[in-house]
Amino acid sequence: MIALITFPGPEPHGVQTMYIPDPFRIDDPAQIASLVDAYPFATLVSHTLPPQIAHVPVLPAEGDAGVFEGHLARANPMAGELRDGARFTAAFLGPHDYVSPTWYVTPGLVPTWNFAAVHVTGTVRRVSDHGPLSALVERIADRFERNRDDPWVPDYAESMLDAIVGFTLHAERVEAKFKFSQNRGAADREAVTTALAAGGNDARTLARWMRRYAPVSG
Repeated sequence: MIALITFPGPEPHGVQTMYIPDPFRIDDPAQIASLVDAYPFATLVSHTLPPQIAHVPVLPAEGDAGVFEGHLARANPMAGELRDGARFTAAFLGPHDYVSPTWYVTPGLVPTWNFAAVHVTGTVRRVSDHGPLSALVERIADRFERNRDDPWVPDYAESMLDAIVGFTLHAERVEAKFKFSQNRGAADREAVTTALAAGGNDARTLARWMRRYAPVSG
Protein backbone atom coordinates (compact mmCIF):
# COMPACT_ATOMS: atom_id res chain seq x y z
CA MET A 1 0.00 0.00 0.00
CA ILE A 2 1.29 3.46 -0.91
CA ALA A 3 1.26 5.78 2.08
CA LEU A 4 0.33 9.37 1.29
CA ILE A 5 0.44 12.36 3.62
CA THR A 6 -2.25 14.97 4.14
CA PHE A 7 -2.20 18.34 5.87
CA PRO A 8 -5.37 19.77 7.45
CA GLY A 9 -6.24 23.42 7.16
CA PRO A 10 -4.92 25.99 4.66
CA GLU A 11 -2.22 25.00 2.22
CA PRO A 12 1.15 25.87 3.84
CA HIS A 13 2.28 28.23 1.06
CA GLY A 14 -1.04 29.57 -0.23
CA VAL A 15 -4.63 28.58 -0.87
CA GLN A 16 -5.89 25.07 -1.50
CA THR A 17 -5.70 23.89 -5.11
CA MET A 18 -9.18 22.35 -5.29
CA TYR A 19 -12.67 23.32 -4.11
CA ILE A 20 -13.88 20.42 -1.93
CA PRO A 21 -17.24 20.62 -0.13
CA ASP A 22 -17.27 18.41 2.97
CA PRO A 23 -19.43 15.59 1.53
CA PHE A 24 -16.84 15.01 -1.19
CA ARG A 25 -13.63 15.30 0.85
CA ILE A 26 -11.50 12.15 1.07
CA ASP A 27 -8.83 11.75 3.75
CA ASP A 28 -8.34 7.98 3.64
CA PRO A 29 -4.78 7.31 2.34
CA ALA A 30 -5.85 3.96 0.90
CA GLN A 31 -8.56 5.56 -1.24
CA ILE A 32 -6.18 8.30 -2.36
CA ALA A 33 -3.52 5.73 -3.25
CA SER A 34 -6.04 3.67 -5.24
CA LEU A 35 -6.76 6.61 -7.54
CA VAL A 36 -3.10 7.58 -8.02
CA ASP A 37 -2.26 3.96 -8.84
CA ALA A 38 -5.14 3.51 -11.28
CA TYR A 39 -4.77 6.91 -13.01
CA PRO A 40 -1.05 7.83 -13.00
CA PHE A 41 -1.19 10.11 -16.07
CA ALA A 42 -1.11 13.45 -14.26
CA THR A 43 -1.40 17.12 -15.11
CA LEU A 44 1.73 18.74 -13.73
CA VAL A 45 1.44 22.47 -12.99
CA SER A 46 4.20 24.86 -11.93
CA HIS A 47 3.50 27.56 -9.34
CA THR A 48 4.93 30.25 -11.59
CA LEU A 49 3.39 33.19 -13.43
CA PRO A 50 2.42 32.26 -16.01
CA PRO A 51 2.13 28.62 -14.92
CA GLN A 52 3.70 25.89 -17.00
CA ILE A 53 1.50 22.82 -17.58
CA ALA A 54 2.49 19.34 -18.77
CA HIS A 55 0.75 15.98 -19.00
CA VAL A 56 3.04 13.14 -17.91
CA PRO A 57 3.02 9.93 -15.86
CA VAL A 58 3.77 10.70 -12.22
CA LEU A 59 4.29 7.71 -9.92
CA PRO A 60 4.72 7.31 -6.16
CA ALA A 61 8.37 6.59 -5.40
CA GLU A 62 8.93 3.07 -4.16
CA GLY A 63 9.33 2.86 -0.39
CA ASP A 64 9.27 6.63 0.10
CA ALA A 65 5.92 7.89 1.37
CA GLY A 66 4.88 11.27 0.08
CA VAL A 67 7.41 11.34 -2.78
CA PHE A 68 6.44 11.13 -6.46
CA GLU A 69 8.58 10.97 -9.56
CA GLY A 70 8.49 11.52 -13.29
CA HIS A 71 10.39 13.08 -16.17
CA LEU A 72 9.98 15.59 -18.98
CA ALA A 73 11.57 16.22 -22.34
CA ARG A 74 14.45 18.63 -21.82
CA ALA A 75 13.01 20.68 -24.72
CA ASN A 76 9.80 21.23 -22.75
CA PRO A 77 9.84 24.79 -21.32
CA MET A 78 8.65 23.37 -18.00
CA ALA A 79 11.96 21.51 -17.65
CA GLY A 80 13.58 24.88 -17.01
CA GLU A 81 11.29 25.36 -14.01
CA LEU A 82 12.38 22.08 -12.38
CA ARG A 83 14.72 23.76 -9.93
CA ASP A 84 15.34 22.32 -6.48
CA GLY A 85 12.72 23.75 -4.14
CA ALA A 86 10.35 24.96 -6.86
CA ARG A 87 6.68 24.35 -6.09
CA PHE A 88 4.47 22.18 -8.30
CA THR A 89 1.09 20.47 -8.20
CA ALA A 90 0.39 17.10 -9.81
CA ALA A 91 -3.32 16.61 -10.49
CA PHE A 92 -4.60 13.06 -11.01
CA LEU A 93 -8.07 12.75 -12.61
CA GLY A 94 -9.89 9.49 -11.96
CA PRO A 95 -13.20 8.19 -13.31
CA HIS A 96 -15.68 10.87 -14.36
CA ASP A 97 -18.87 11.30 -16.37
CA TYR A 98 -21.95 13.45 -16.92
CA VAL A 99 -24.98 13.09 -14.65
CA SER A 100 -28.37 13.90 -16.17
CA PRO A 101 -31.14 15.39 -13.98
CA THR A 102 -33.54 12.94 -15.65
CA TRP A 103 -31.92 10.15 -13.63
CA TYR A 104 -32.89 11.56 -10.24
CA VAL A 105 -35.97 10.50 -8.32
CA THR A 106 -36.21 14.03 -6.90
CA PRO A 107 -37.59 16.55 -9.44
CA GLY A 108 -36.18 19.99 -10.17
CA LEU A 109 -32.47 19.17 -9.96
CA VAL A 110 -29.85 20.22 -12.51
CA PRO A 111 -27.12 18.49 -14.54
CA THR A 112 -23.75 17.88 -12.93
CA TRP A 113 -20.53 15.93 -13.39
CA ASN A 114 -19.35 13.22 -11.03
CA PHE A 115 -15.61 12.62 -10.76
CA ALA A 116 -12.68 11.72 -8.56
CA ALA A 117 -9.44 13.70 -8.38
CA VAL A 118 -6.29 13.96 -6.28
CA HIS A 119 -3.98 16.99 -6.14
CA VAL A 120 -0.45 16.58 -4.77
CA THR A 121 1.35 19.85 -3.99
CA GLY A 122 4.94 20.22 -2.87
CA THR A 123 8.48 21.01 -3.90
CA VAL A 124 10.57 19.32 -6.56
CA ARG A 125 14.15 18.15 -6.84
CA ARG A 126 15.72 17.98 -10.25
CA VAL A 127 17.17 14.65 -11.45
CA SER A 128 19.67 15.06 -14.28
CA ASP A 129 22.67 12.86 -13.40
CA HIS A 130 22.62 9.83 -15.67
CA GLY A 131 22.73 7.18 -12.93
CA PRO A 132 19.67 8.31 -10.92
CA LEU A 133 17.89 9.37 -14.11
CA SER A 134 18.38 5.95 -15.72
CA ALA A 135 17.06 4.24 -12.58
CA LEU A 136 14.02 6.54 -12.56
CA VAL A 137 13.24 5.76 -16.22
CA GLU A 138 13.55 2.03 -15.52
CA ARG A 139 11.10 2.24 -12.59
CA ILE A 140 8.55 4.12 -14.69
CA ALA A 141 8.91 1.73 -17.63
CA ASP A 142 8.54 -1.28 -15.34
CA ARG A 143 5.24 0.10 -13.99
CA PHE A 144 3.66 -0.07 -17.45
CA GLU A 145 5.57 -2.98 -18.97
CA ARG A 146 5.62 -5.57 -16.18
CA ASN A 147 2.30 -7.23 -17.06
CA ARG A 148 2.88 -7.40 -20.81
CA ASP A 149 3.69 -10.73 -22.46
CA ASP A 150 6.72 -9.21 -24.19
CA PRO A 151 7.84 -6.33 -21.95
CA TRP A 152 10.22 -3.71 -23.24
CA VAL A 153 13.44 -3.41 -21.28
CA PRO A 154 14.88 0.13 -21.14
CA ASP A 155 18.22 0.51 -22.88
CA TYR A 156 18.83 4.23 -22.95
CA ALA A 157 21.90 5.61 -24.69
CA GLU A 158 23.68 8.52 -23.04
CA SER A 159 22.32 10.86 -25.70
CA MET A 160 18.75 9.74 -24.92
CA LEU A 161 19.21 10.46 -21.22
CA ASP A 162 20.51 13.90 -22.15
CA ALA A 163 17.17 14.57 -23.84
CA ILE A 164 15.11 14.27 -20.65
CA VAL A 165 15.01 15.79 -17.16
CA GLY A 166 13.69 13.86 -14.18
CA PHE A 167 12.12 15.15 -10.98
CA THR A 168 10.93 14.04 -7.59
CA LEU A 169 7.91 15.81 -6.09
CA HIS A 170 7.94 15.92 -2.29
CA ALA A 171 4.36 16.27 -1.10
CA GLU A 172 3.42 18.92 1.43
CA ARG A 173 -0.30 18.64 0.84
CA VAL A 174 -2.52 15.97 -0.69
CA GLU A 175 -6.12 16.91 -1.50
CA ALA A 176 -8.70 14.37 -2.66
CA LYS A 177 -12.23 14.87 -3.94
CA PHE A 178 -14.57 12.01 -4.80
CA LYS A 179 -17.76 13.71 -6.02
CA PHE A 180 -20.07 10.71 -6.10
CA SER A 181 -23.50 12.26 -5.35
CA GLN A 182 -22.93 12.00 -1.59
CA ASN A 183 -24.94 15.24 -1.21
CA ARG A 184 -28.07 13.52 -2.54
CA GLY A 185 -30.47 11.15 -0.84
CA ALA A 186 -30.12 7.39 -1.08
CA ALA A 187 -32.79 7.02 -3.78
CA ASP A 188 -31.19 9.66 -6.02
CA ARG A 189 -27.70 8.23 -5.53
CA GLU A 190 -28.86 4.74 -6.37
CA ALA A 191 -30.68 6.01 -9.48
CA VAL A 192 -27.55 7.84 -10.68
CA THR A 193 -25.34 4.82 -10.08
CA THR A 194 -27.76 2.51 -11.89
CA ALA A 195 -27.96 4.85 -14.90
CA LEU A 196 -24.17 5.13 -15.10
CA ALA A 197 -23.79 1.36 -14.84
CA ALA A 198 -25.90 1.04 -18.00
CA GLY A 199 -23.75 3.50 -19.96
CA GLY A 200 -20.45 3.34 -21.80
CA ASN A 201 -17.08 2.26 -20.49
CA ASP A 202 -16.31 5.52 -18.66
CA ALA A 203 -19.75 5.63 -17.06
CA ARG A 204 -19.55 2.00 -15.95
CA THR A 205 -16.15 2.60 -14.39
CA LEU A 206 -17.52 5.59 -12.50
CA ALA A 207 -20.46 3.50 -11.27
CA ARG A 208 -18.07 0.87 -9.91
CA TRP A 209 -16.11 3.51 -8.03
CA MET A 210 -19.31 5.01 -6.64
CA ARG A 211 -20.47 1.63 -5.36
CA ARG A 212 -17.06 0.96 -3.83
CA TYR A 213 -16.30 4.30 -2.23
CA ALA A 214 -19.72 5.91 -1.71
CA PRO A 215 -22.14 3.00 -1.30
CA VAL A 216 -25.81 3.80 -0.79
CA SER A 217 -27.06 3.06 2.72
CA GLY A 218 -30.30 3.72 4.48
